[in-house]
Amino acid sequence: MNPTDDFGTILPGTGVANLRLGMTKDQVRAIMGKPDSITTDDFPDDSESISLHYPAQGLSFDFGSDNKYVLDTIRSERPDIRLFDRVLSGLSVKDALSLFEAQSHLPESDPLTFTDDDGSQVRAYDFDSLSLTLWFVNDALDAVQIGTFWADEDTPLFPES
Repeated sequence: MNPTDDFGTILPGTGVANLRLGMTKDQVRAIMGKPDSITTDDFPDDSESISLHYPAQGLSFDFGSDNKYVLDTIRSERPDIRLFDRVLSGLSVKDALSLFEAQSHLPESDPLTFTDDDGSQVRAYDFDSLSLTLWFVNDALDAVQIGTFWADEDTPLFPES
């Protein structure tokens, strides 16, 4: 497999395959094609995020106004999500946290927890050292979300193109 086609492997602070944080919407569309849907989220601080969704590929791409609408977050819900040479999809909370701890990465705080509309129990663990969030549904890893690394609170570090 050509590494640029490997949409399963997560590259923290960088992207997936040949999709890099810092790309424009047009650059992502040139690689992925037309998205199945586009959503916009407005936030209390008057910022917004535009998301391109590709459910068949298990990927979503967010472009925030705070970062001049370049790609700043990638969410993968693929069954072949990989990091640390392991498939993460479906891992239990305990197994995933053990894997991350073995790599010297600990969650920053207690998880965000809530019950979804369908009654599913959702937990999200943030790993600031990787600029990554693990999303679990009913104790099985369902998604991984990556963002940019940061020089400081105001300066994102986008990877080189």
